[in-house]
Formats: sequence, structure tokens, C-alpha cells
Amino acid sequence: MLKKGMLIADRYEIIEKIGSGGMSDVYRARCHKLNRFVAIKVLKQEFSEDENFVSKFRIEAQSVAGLTHANIVNVYDVGDEAGIYYIVMELVEGITLKNYIDKKGKLVPKEAVSIAIQVAQGIEAAHNHGIVHRDIKPQNIIISREGKVKVTDFGIARAASSNTINSNVMGSVHYISPEQARGGYSDYKSDIYSFGIMLFEMLTGRVPFEGDTTVSIALKHIQEEVPSVRDVDDTIPIAVSQIVEKCTRKRKENRYDSATELIVDLKKALVNPDVAIISGSTAGVSGADSKTVMITKEEIAQIENAAKQGEKVAVAGVIKNNTSNIPKTTGKELQKSEELELEEEKESESSNMDKILMAIGICAALIILGVAIYVVVWAFDSIKSTNTSNNKPTKSTEYTTSSDGKVEVPPILGMDGTAAKKLLNERGLGYVVTENVSSDLYEKGKVVSQSIDSGNKVNPNTTIYVTLSSGPEAFSLEDYSNKDYEETKKILEEQYGLNVTTEYEYSNDVEFGKIIKTDIKAGTTVKRGNKITLYVSRGKETKEATVPNILGLTEQAANEKLEKNGLIPGKVLYAYSNKYKEGTVMTQDYREGKVVNSGTKVGYTISKGPEPTQEVKYEYQGEVTIYKSSFESNAKAGEKNVEGKVTKTEIKLVLSQNGKETVIMDTKDINDISQSQFKFTGADGVTSGKVIMYARYTYIPEGSGDSATDSAAQSTKVTDFISIWTTDVTLKKTEVN
Repeated sequence: MLKKGMLIADRYEIIEKIGSGGMSDVYRARCHKLNRFVAIKVLKQEFSEDENFVSKFRIEAQSVAGLTHANIVNVYDVGDEAGIYYIVMELVEGITLKNYIDKKGKLVPKEAVSIAIQVAQGIEAAHNHGIVHRDIKPQNIIISREGKVKVTDFGIARAASSNTINSNVMGSVHYISPEQARGGYSDYKSDIYSFGIMLFEMLTGRVPFEGDTTVSIALKHIQEEVPSVRDVDDTIPIAVSQIVEKCTRKRKENRYDSATELIVDLKKALVNPDVAIISGSTAGVSGADSKTVMITKEEIAQIENAAKQGEKVAVAGVIKNNTSNIPKTTGKELQKSEELELEEEKESESSNMDKILMAIGICAALIILGVAIYVVVWAFDSIKSTNTSNNKPTKSTEYTTSSDGKVEVPPILGMDGTAAKKLLNERGLGYVVTENVSSDLYEKGKVVSQSIDSGNKVNPNTTIYVTLSSGPEAFSLEDYSNKDYEETKKILEEQYGLNVTTEYEYSNDVEFGKIIKTDIKAGTTVKRGNKITLYVSRGKETKEATVPNILGLTEQAANEKLEKNGLIPGKVLYAYSNKYKEGTVMTQDYREGKVVNSGTKVGYTISKGPEPTQEVKYEYQGEVTIYKSSFESNAKAGEKNVEGKVTKTEIKLVLSQNGKETVIMDTKDINDISQSQFKFTGADGVTSGKVIMYARYTYIPEGSGDSATDSAAQSTKVTDFISIWTTDVTLKKTEVN
């Protein structure tokens, strides 16, 4: 597991862990190069030494590296470093489709189809690039805060060939296609089957098959027909039901030929949901984790053994202790069973035309009956009006009663109060609001609860008591300035339910990653679902400055000129000079014209004027050894730091006594120093001190040339003076002539 602050590839800074799967963990990170947030998928440590898993991880990166589509999570970068295998992806701020379904219970058909179209477009893009996803499920679909739907996690995707593919990995068992369950074979139509199961869950709020084990669920995908969504909820439009039915047919050749064909029908269903669009259609454990299942060689052998013993199908999944109930079948019995199955298939095919003709006749009869009923009802409405009230409505021609005289209560949760009242009254039921309560789930004026659940049958004129939403609960916004951005964003979204957007600005006062301000002032009353913008600091804006010439200026004038150019006066030294008059700058640490960061400190030396000419009887002298080899080795070692070749080394010596520093040897080329022993004079009456040796290097950046005489050497650079070493010295009182 990676730790917060860890840097990958000298570029991606880990911020926090945001998810985990069977093979990998996902982290939020910041790309320092492009200054943006990204998601990094990292292969788990226990798999990083397994060549098989590393290969699968690389296959995922290769599978989606060439995919660029609005409905697929983009991949920016891939790599490995010190045994860490990673994929850098687009960071999508939002919610998984699975969480969205869990939150809403189920989706209304129009919303479900709209989301399905975007998912299908992502699948279509992958298929057009020869990629089969093989693990389509709501957990692998992300809905951004802007409503954009994206397909992610191509962890077990494979490039498709003209043949179907076989692998020892299968998708989540609640969404697995029959062919995958039989032995891991999958192609484009396997994705379409899983898509159909996912659409089933969006419309009904549950998956079609449940079981105590993964094996029992997989067997249902192989052996049982997927229930019609209209059997679960008869309000689901016929066109949408037909699409689910065609996607989830057991035989691959009976499904949609492509995602493109599927998209065409989805768009038709969005426009005309109640019009049948597929001729010949028969349509009329929750999977919360739904982890991708890995199958071992031993389990494959177990499946093959089960097939030999007479099991009709072999389930490619995690199989544990399930062979005890497999019936034993002799070879003759198995052969006879297979012949029987073939015979049944032939009989089924031969009767298809009869069934179609019968269906057409039934449909025609139903249409005629429907027209007759409509005419009778219209005539009845013409001579009879209905009166309704809140508490004791009378029967209307808008509803029907069952044989026992009961009326079915309609679903009104989430409906506008006025619409709910109208619907109940149309069915001969009363409507009374008992209270208004705050709700994060339902907007103001929507029905939060009803006294009798939908689907129950009650006597006509029964009153349904409802609770309406007064909207989200309000609260006072805190002051989040100078707070950590990631922590604050998490609190505002998860704890307070606000819709957070982010803007980035430079700030000299607020450090990087902290909040400068919010667009809503602290203390303002807000509600869940309100939008709020966080202004996050990018840190100080880096600007450049050019060092001016301050030689010959007074200390005050030098300081003013430096500050005017965005620089800060640095350390001031003093030395004798026969060239510059006393009190003026005689040397500066950075040469004129050098470009440095704004705010850089620039030190300089002030002249003490010419050295005294009066006769001196005594002076305090010291001696220090200059090790030229040390400077040369430092220069060699420093070439990596300057990223170039050092062509010149200059040194200067400074004597520090009682807090005062004096230049005792001005800048010299090391090649001009002939003796290693350097004698110097210190302050009168002071017998101790420290000698500080400084070095400055002239170098040619890499790629600019091989020597100082090279024409490319015009781009030579000069470093600042660097303190190399300091040594204590003792000065002796010496008589001088």
C-alpha cells in the first residue's frame, strides 16, 4: 500500500486511497508536471512478483491505451518503478452506477435508458478497437457530477480475434454471460449480455439471479431464462423490456449483433417507449460486492471432472466443495441425453413458425378487443361524470377493480404532491397530507412516504395518508479558509451533501493544497444539494528577476535597486579596495544580468577604502593551506548537480573574527594559485578566527559543447559562490618593517 506524500516517477504525488479491487488499489494523486489531479491504479504487492498478474495488468494498460472516448475513462500514462506497476488515469469525480442504484432503489425507465445509451457508446468504442471488456457491471460504470457516464476497469479485458477467447478469469458472477460461465469463453456479445443484466438491475433495483454460492448463480445464468422486467414491474415500457430480453438471450447468435445495433434500439425506446421495436420478442445475494472472480488451474480441473461425471455445464468460477451433489451418469446415458437434447432442439425450431402465427393472431384479437373497450368507455364517460374529494372520492372510469372489488394502491413515492393526489383520486382513493418533513432524498413538495404501500389492494374510497418533503435540512456553513482541500471536500460532499466544484489560484499567504476561500461566505445558511466552489491555493506564483549592477553604489542605493528589481538585499561584507571609494559596493554575489527567482537574496561587499598607509609596527598574521585537489574533486562531484561539465573553478577566502567577516583573498582562478600556503592578516589584537573557503564554478550545460573553445560554449553558466569548508586559525603578533 502506498503512503500519502509518496512520489512516483518523480511526478505523481500520492494523496489518498480511493478504491480497491481484486488485483489493484486506486489512489488519488497530483501530477506535478501538469498540475492536475489524476487516479493511479497500482497492482497489489502480493501480485507484483507474479509474472501472470503483471502480464494481465499490462494487458489492461495496452487494451485501453489507444481508447479515447467521452464514455471511457482515459488513460494518461503507464509504467513501473521499484516493483510498483501503475496506470495513470483520468480522475472522475462522481459515483458508481451501483451506488446510484442503491441510493435510488431503482431508476425510472427514461433515466435508465439515457444512462444505458452512454454505457453502450463506451462499449461500442472498445469493440471498435477490438477490445472485449468482459466485466461489464454497475460497479465499473462511473457517473460524474456533470452527468457524464464513463466505463472503467478493463482489468480482464482482452483483444478479440476472429475466434472466441478463453481465459481463467471471469467477470462478476451476477452479470456473467452463459458462455463465460461454461468455461470462460467470451466475445463482443458477452459484453452485451452483461449489459442486459445491468439494465435489468437499473430498471428493477435487483439482479435477476440470486443464490447461496457463485456456482448456483452461474448455473442459473446457464440454465434459466432471465425474467421479464415487466413481470417485476409492469409499468416498465414494452420497448425497454424487449431490449433487456434480446440482450440476455442464452444463445449468442440471438442477441444483438453489435453495440451499434443496440444503441439504435435504445434511442428508439427513449423516443417511443411504449411501441414494440423487436419482432418475435417474448418480453412481456444483491451483488453489492460483485468482485471479479479468478479461477485456478485446480478449479478448472474440478470443472472438467464434473463434466465427465455428467454435469450438463461446467461453471468457470470459484468452486468450493460442490462436487458432492453431482449425479453420476454412464457414458451411454450421457450419449442418450445428448441425442434427446438435439431432438428437442429440432422440434423447437420446427414449431417456431406456428408459434409466431399464433402470436400474430392473439395480438390481432387483443387489438380488436381493446378498440371495443375504448368505444364502450368513451360512451360511458359521455353520459356520466365523476365527483372526487380529498377524503371520500367516488369511483372514476380511470381505474378498475379486481373481482373482489379491491383497488390496487399505485406507487407515489417521489411524485409531486399534486400529481400524487390526482393519481390516487383517479383510482378512487383519497389523499391527505399528514406532515412535511426535511429530506435529503426527495425535493420539496415530493412524497416521502405513504400510509399503504404500493401494490396492496384496498377498498375503494380508502384514504392514503402521505408525508411531503420540505426539502433538505438547512445548516450554517463553517469557515474553511486555510483548511486542507481534500479533507474539506470530503466533509462537504459526504457529511453535508453539497455539490463541490474547485477553482485553483496562486496565493502568497496560503500554502499549496489549502483553501483560500469559498464562494459562499462562512455563516451562510445552506442545504444539501447546494453548489459551493472551493478556491484552492496553487502556492506562490514563481516569477523571475534579473540581477542589476550595484557596483559603486552606496549600501542604501544598492538595497533600493535590488528591491526595485524584486530581489532582497543579502549578507554584507567589508574589505579594503584601492578601486572603489569607502562606503560603496566593490563586489556582488550574483553577476549583473543573471536571471534568478524573484525574492532571491543578493549579498555584496562594501569597500573600506584604500588600505592604511601609515607605518605599522605590528600586525596579526595567520596562515592557511589551500588544497587544490579538494576543490577539483568537488568540482568533479558537482558536475551531476549542475548537469554539465565544469570548465573553471574560482575561489575566495573570508576571515571571520568576533562576528565580523573580511575578505582575505578575493576571487581567483584555482589554476592561478601557485602555492598551497596562503598567508593573511587579521584584525589588530585578535589572535583567533575562522577561515571560510568559497568556490564558484563555470560550466557548460550538457549538450552545449565539449570544451570552452567550442562554438556552443557561448551558453556557459556560472554557479553562485558555495561554502566548501571552514577551518579554525591562530594568528600571531608579528613585527613588520
